[in-house]
Amino acid sequence: DGAGSQDMRFRVEQARRVALYKKFSQLRDVAYADGDGNVTLAHQYSLEQLKYSPEPHRTNHQVATLEAMLCEYNVSMCQQSHYHFRIAAFATYQHVTKFRGENLERTAKMKCLHSKLQLGEWATNNENPMAPSGGLAAASNVLHPFTPPYPNNTREDLSISSGIYVNSLDGVYDIVGPDGVIISNAKSTAKDGDCTVLLQNGDFYVNLADNLFPPQPNAQGPVPLRGAPRATIEKDTKVLSLVQFAGTAFYHWMAESLPKLIYFRQTFPDAEQYKLLIRAKGSLKSASALPKFVRASLKML
Repeated sequence: DGAGSQDMRFRVEQARRVALYKKFSQLRDVAYADGDGNVTLAHQYSLEQLKYSPEPHRTNHQVATLEAMLCEYNVSMCQQSHYHFRIAAFATYQHVTKFRGENLERTAKMKCLHSKLQLGEWATNNENPMAPSGGLAAASNVLHPFTPPYPNNTREDLSISSGIYVNSLDGVYDIVGPDGVIISNAKSTAKDGDCTVLLQNGDFYVNLADNLFPPQPNAQGPVPLRGAPRATIEKDTKVLSLVQFAGTAFYHWMAESLPKLIYFRQTFPDAEQYKLLIRAKGSLKSASALPKFVRASLKML
């Protein structure tokens, strides 16, 4: 009958898309060869893969990562990379917000009344008016950007280099995932409906899906994934978060996290009042799990 034929065509089309997605995924991986292959060819296959992807938020991030690599040799790829990073971030954010909203309605009879995807650098001023929403009570400003003293640094380099983002959060928040994404705690969200997601960095390159995505599209349960690092920050608690991708790997610690900590302690007169948050082997709790060179450098401060 008509309905049966339509259902069959739908199933065939779905099977075709899955097969093509797997085909281009395999071709991309072979071309990429763990970074030793043809990145340009891998990028071409990733764009084909994206056409059939059942998880476009993840695939867009993979495409963007390859474009960021190609950007070093082809400037036009830089803009494309930024475009795909933004798509990946907002697609994940929209899905997670829908997921959290459904959980709120089911468990607390509340909706997501405030919901934005904010960058760590957002500020409230006349030149760049981006009003905070929900529990985000005050502006976030870049303070004294830290840039290594290379001879060729310019004022422009200093102005765009990464620094310390100061966020004043009115409520209880969770810092979650390997990149330290900030979301309102479930209990706070149930009271004020704040579903805002705040990234600790100044751009959208973080793989938000790896930090916040629920197990499957229709899954019920806590956000983020079970076992993902999570630290709850109580109201009026001062925290310096050094949670970032590979934050305790030797290079990232010595070149990024440790300089940020040193500069923070030199800049903030009340630095000793801040709790230090570092991710250690999947945990945000046990200092003993930190690598020896991290513990040694902390003792030297």
